[in-house]
Amino acid sequence: MRNDIRSIHTVVPSTTAAAITAFGTGARPGATNMVGFSVAYGGGVMNLLAMEGGPSPTEWQPTPTYFERLAAADVSSAVISPARFAGSGLTGAALRGARHVPAESLSDRVSAALRELRAGTPVVYLYWSEIDHAGHGSGVGSDAWIGCLEEFDAGLSALLRGLPAGVRTVMTADHGMINVERSALVDVAQTPALREGVRIVAGETRAVHVHAQEGRAADVEALARRPGRERLDPLTRPDGRAYRPRRRRIDRRRSAGPRPRKRRHRGFADPERLGDCDAGRPRLAHLDRNAHPRHCPVVRRRQGHTRSGRSYQ
Repeated sequence: MRNDIRSIHTVVPSTTAAAITAFGTGARPGATNMVGFSVAYGGGVMNLLAMEGGPSPTEWQPTPTYFERLAAADVSSAVISPARFAGSGLTGAALRGARHVPAESLSDRVSAALRELRAGTPVVYLYWSEIDHAGHGSGVGSDAWIGCLEEFDAGLSALLRGLPAGVRTVMTADHGMINVERSALVDVAQTPALREGVRIVAGETRAVHVHAQEGRAADVEALARRPGRERLDPLTRPDGRAYRPRRRRIDRRRSAGPRPRKRRHRGFADPERLGDCDAGRPRLAHLDRNAHPRHCPVVRRRQGHTRSGRSYQ
């Protein structure tokens, strides 16, 4: 193993909205307000990747980004990602200050990055997420996941071969990913006993934000601590209560089977917090498909993508 390669841990919760903002600002989620995949906002739930229906990214996330600091020092920078990401909530929260360069495929993004560097742009940030999508859809270690990893390896090789002299490359992953069996999940939205006194559920599958009704915080916490619920690990706050599942046994088997296990990250297990071979991105929360889409997750199996959030009024 090369002695100039080292692993570092991402933030908790280990999800893209929190981690990329931490990367872009140097601040932790508690300082940036990017504390999960979704948060309670205005009586409902706001997705922190899109921030649709919420405040502007600069209002929600006021910490200056490194790209803004570079711009203030007259140093230009570019972010290369799909055209649809320009002006998105996460881009505005984590990467604002850089010029957006749209590119779709990995080869197009590599070519765009090399053009920017050869033209003299001092700082170029290239974003790629297909390994994460494959992990959510087919599982970590699946053939689809390995195929995306090999595609990225080829793209990275092309990028490194084409770099102008004197350019330093830093590769990061916002988090890792693990396979979790459905039987290991405790779904708040589908467990009536855990919904008593609950106003809103947001956050992450493995770091759930449970917002109690006025005066019911102690009751909600007590429900999570009842005997037989040892898989829950409540963490309390003075202004409310939250609980999350404990870490699960890590499953590294390759076969996902006809009914794939849900892929989770955002927890405390090392593979979720290490940005190494298990690189991925965010998703998941609850599995209630019948409530209004603004306040419940919508599972899109083809992409392995679950939007998070459930509101109880």
